[in-house]
Amino acid sequence: MQPVSLNYVRSIQEIQDSLETFNRDYHQDLNLVRNLLRQTRYWVYDPQTKSFGPSKFVGFCDMNFHDYASARQGPRIGGRFDGGATRLAIEKLLGVYAQNKHLSLEFIRWGEALTGLDIFDGIDENKWRFVSL
Repeated sequence: MQPVSLNYVRSIQEIQDSLETFNRDYHQDLNLVRNLLRQTRYWVYDPQTKSFGPSKFVGFCDMNFHDYASARQGPRIGGRFDGGATRLAIEKLLGVYAQNKHLSLEFIRWGEALTGLDIFDGIDENKWRFVSL
């Protein structure tokens, strides 16, 4: 198996590119998307497209679903496959994540539109933290 190269984002454009990839290609791995929606705490919001991306995905340059799945299971080079590290890389560029009731509601609508109305059943929405592009 070829190692996946993980490089943390260094620009807002790199964050935006990975966020766009997540939203364009989410159908490639709906099980992964469902897991991320239920488990991820830190989310990046794009007010222009009204879409979200998990920081562990959008915090890497040129991330896609194939590389994300490979990085979870196989050899990696470059940065650590770690949500805390991607969160810090994003915060350097966009500021600190925070709770946001308005974005929580937008996030629920967005997530339900992607995967179905029951995706957030039993989830404590107070855990979510957001930062905007």
